[in-house]
Amino acid sequence: MEYCGHCGSEQDSGATFCGECGKSVGEIQNTGSLERKTVRRIGIWSATKVSTVTYAVLMIPICFLIGLVMLVSGSGGEAFGIMIGLPIFYITAALIFTAIGTWVFNIVLGWTGGIEVDVS
Repeated sequence: MEYCGHCGSEQDSGATFCGECGKSVGEIQNTGSLERKTVRRIGIWSATKVSTVTYAVLMIPICFLIGLVMLVSGSGGEAFGIMIGLPIFYITAALIFTAIGTWVFNIVLGWTGGIEVDVS
């Protein structure tokens, strides 16, 4: 089955243009085969958002539980520092280091010609 590479609508075999969006047949892709693409750049802000949210999802519950255990054991002031301060520190560090790391990664991608990936 063939689908338009631009709008995703199903196409008749041998079609010259997409019936939905009008793109040429050269842009119609067969979904049954893999196509090799080269990643030459990763969006810095996109990678930073994903990494920062991942750290937040992991660190907030972990720090909350550690703080709760400390609170029960009698370390009140330190517990609130762990519950609030540590997640802020880790999330901020994730944001900064992912942005810098992705920037450096893009430089290396340019030097090496990119990463080849197979997509369908």
